[in-house]
Amino acid sequence: AGDVAPETGFAALVRNALAGAVASGHTSEKMSLAAVANQADLTKVVTAVAEAETVLNTVVAVRDRVVEAYKDIMRMPICAHFIRRRRRRRAEHSEVTASGGAPMNELDVLAVGREAMIVILKIAGPAMLAGMAVGLVVALFQALTSIQEQTLTFVPKIVVMMATIVIFLPFMMTALIEFTRTLFDRAIGLG
Repeated sequence: AGDVAPETGFAALVRNALAGAVASGHTSEKMSLAAVANQADLTKVVTAVAEAETVLNTVVAVRDRVVEAYKDIMRMPICAHFIRRRRRRRAEHSEVTASGGAPMNELDVLAVGREAMIVILKIAGPAMLAGMAVGLVVALFQALTSIQEQTLTFVPKIVVMMATIVIFLPFMMTALIEFTRTLFDRAIGLG
């Protein structure tokens, strides 16, 4: 009733093969180290190294066959059709849109990402700085008094961070709303 059936399928086969390859490499390393210390028979060391080399060659051959199979699939007519369709869509999107706006380029994407990071810092920064300051004060207090109570570190941080969020909530909401409006304006400009 409590027995678990062994894994079957291709994923289990690959996982077991890789585990065997790693085990073979570890055995080879152990035997080599033992040979260096004159604690192992040279025949056993050579056998372990040869076995590890065979396993490695097998893994490399399988990898090469998988790569070749992938390339064969990508050359199939149906894949070529999807690739041509994707390239056609990219070419259509690279043209200027009917509304007169140009599509976003790499610089626009980087600018939006930078603005998003600044907004994240504006929103999370005050609470994180307050929590860090309280944590520093509590750590100093604990070091001076040798009190190592776990709740002493978390409760003040939580209280101060919540108070900071309540105090800075209008600023945080304004920053988020401005960023959202800017993002929507850019999306409308794209057409």
